[in-house]
Amino acid sequence: IEIADIFRASIVDVAADSLTIEITGDEDKLDSLLNLLRSFGIKEVARTGSIAMLRGSPSQLRVEEKPLKTRKARYNLL
Repeated sequence: IEIADIFRASIVDVAADSLTIEITGDEDKLDSLLNLLRSFGIKEVARTGSIAMLRGSPSQLRVEEKPLKTRKARYNLL
């Protein structure tokens, strides 16, 4: 969490076995953060514009199918 603070990244979700970190910035900033986090183990990285991601561990999630126009999502950058 302290590493995320150094990069002005946000912890947007905490599960028993993972954290979701949101960061914006140039490629060098993102690469530097990823290099520091590798020793902790990285489950997934998404380097793109705004995206929708599920929160929590997959075993804890219940996904309900709804029409696309009524779905709500949190947009995170990793």
